[in-house]
Amino acid sequence: MIMHTMLQVRNLPASATEEKILRLFQQAGAVVSCKLVVNGSASRPERFALVEMATQSEAGTALFRFNGHYLDGRVVFVTKAAVAEDQPRGKSVPLPAIVLAGR
Repeated sequence: MIMHTMLQVRNLPASATEEKILRLFQQAGAVVSCKLVVNGSASRPERFALVEMATQSEAGTALFRFNGHYLDGRVVFVTKAAVAEDQPRGKSVPLPAIVLAGR
């Protein structure tokens, strides 16, 4: 089984697109997937990306090269993303129900 490594890219500028992030990370190696996520209010949404590299070596290279990198005038932060290893890839798994005391 090939081990993929997921990276999280934070502090993205409003001009960041999946294509722009993909092209940047392809400079470090093969990108398996790239997803831009926008959370929050319309006035100031939080933007981050999840980039999956093909190998741990390429993920390490991308982490070293792009953490602290300027993208459209803004410093971005790259870290290893936490991924649930026991969850099957590509399948949605329901979250467990939370029981609130007194309800």
